[in-house]
Amino acid sequence: MPTPLLIETCGSLQPEDIKTLAEFVLLGDPAVQPVERATHGLANSKVYHAVMGDHSGRKVERLARRTWILRNSTMMRHAVGKAALPGPYRGGARLKEMLMRVAREAGVRNSILSSARMSDPVGEKMWRTAGGRGRGTFVHTATGAAPATHHAAAPQIVSVVATVRGRSITALRRLYSR
Repeated sequence: MPTPLLIETCGSLQPEDIKTLAEFVLLGDPAVQPVERATHGLANSKVYHAVMGDHSGRKVERLARRTWILRNSTMMRHAVGKAALPGPYRGGARLKEMLMRVAREAGVRNSILSSARMSDPVGEKMWRTAGGRGRGTFVHTATGAAPATHHAAAPQIVSVVATVRGRSITALRRLYSR
């Protein structure tokens, strides 16, 4: 199935992309929200009205619009990576030690480890095309509470996230709750 060139060439989603996708999921597609319909570019054309202006023409136009939305949704589902629900930690001992050390640097003493498998068919294909080895993408996390500091009055939740693709760490992030 063809995928949009933009998604195919992006290495990973940036925070603003993730925010846009989250808004799309939570608020819905703005193209299907109940707002006044924009005037068609050929609204003043007699030929357009003769061909598309009756009930059957509008029905076909609505069907084409819905098909376009479903087509784009299907392409996004197959092109954008998504994580499964987190489960027990499934990484190696070295990765576990590294996650725990990064969490300890942030003040976390008792980390909870978890792992989630990613479904990212386009990313996997691009990884192998670029010369990456191995299959499978996982997200491993160490999460815990860091004690309150002079910067934060209450304890902060800290999550260390390692993205592993083909047995190589491709991203390492430390996230703090607000």
